[in-house]
Amino acid sequence: MPIDRIRLSGRESDDGGDEDTAMPVLAAGTIEKAKREWARMLDLTTRRYQSLRKPLKREAAKPDSVGRIVPILRFENPLDAIEIGAMKLRETAEGLREGSYNWCTAIRDAVTLKMHAQLPLRRKTFCGLTYNYHNTGMVFQERGKWVVRIPASLFKNEKSEAFQQYVENGYYTAFLRDDMRLYEDMAIYVELAREGILSGQKSTAFYVNRGRKQHVTPDTFAGRFRTITRDYIAENRGRKTGLQGVKSFGSHAMRHIVASAVFWKTGNIAEAAAAIHDSEKMTEKHYKHLFVSPQRRAQMLGPVFESTAMVKLWRPFKRTLPLVRSPSVVSEISDEGVSAAGFMDWLARCQEANRTEET
Repeated sequence: MPIDRIRLSGRESDDGGDEDTAMPVLAAGTIEKAKREWARMLDLTTRRYQSLRKPLKREAAKPDSVGRIVPILRFENPLDAIEIGAMKLRETAEGLREGSYNWCTAIRDAVTLKMHAQLPLRRKTFCGLTYNYHNTGMVFQERGKWVVRIPASLFKNEKSEAFQQYVENGYYTAFLRDDMRLYEDMAIYVELAREGILSGQKSTAFYVNRGRKQHVTPDTFAGRFRTITRDYIAENRGRKTGLQGVKSFGSHAMRHIVASAVFWKTGNIAEAAAAIHDSEKMTEKHYKHLFVSPQRRAQMLGPVFESTAMVKLWRPFKRTLPLVRSPSVVSEISDEGVSAAGFMDWLARCQEANRTEET
């Protein structure tokens, strides 16, 4: 809007006070200069923006990438990180009014996290799970146990030969364990929380969203799972909470965590593959490089060094081995180094000198 006149400083306001000192908003010279330098300023701004984005791009990683959960994979048991998140979720639910929408979603999220710790399904498969009160859905109870029975057609790798070994009569079946008090949360979810979320709608979906009878889309579920890990597992530098170095991650990253946890415990690629219902070849290809952490490597080398012949000769600092003149060893030295016989002879004399000094 054009400026009718320039405001002057020091004028009295209507209420008797002084108006703030005011200068012209845009003078003609300023406008002309802006027109001349507009393209250059845009270029400068763009370059500045790109320079600020570069470090963010380097730090950014896909929600399901291994880079977001490396600290978890270095745990002696990576599933400990998931249990920490589940315990925080339980504390959150206990602080909410029972039956409220937030309470219902907290129960649902706890069930989701705990189920993925045992059965890390891909998003599309998990969102396709069904439940009904007649116990005929994909998630049901059998002799006091919670069971998940899924048609093989819902799996991405349904036609692979490796996956078929887990299929019986066209179904993949998994018995859930009552770990992290999963059974208690499952009962509360299907009896109370699930109905509270549906708000009167009827649905056959196991994982439900507010007032929707349809199955949740994989993209919607992906966002919700990342929110769970952001709030209860990932590091929050501002609040100084969460696991240091861990970023929010998607549900697919649970496959990395479960495969690592099983391999740490068993040392067996086949069992790690079975835990994520995949082939040994694919599991080894995607995860084996993660299975040798710096800590594990040190553990593997430990027994090697402990068994060396020299280990008992080492003394605390400032104490040195006695000088043992060994012309025989010197005479054994060739271009290839010291012979085995010469070295063992020298070692025996060192040990004898140590025993003499100690007595």
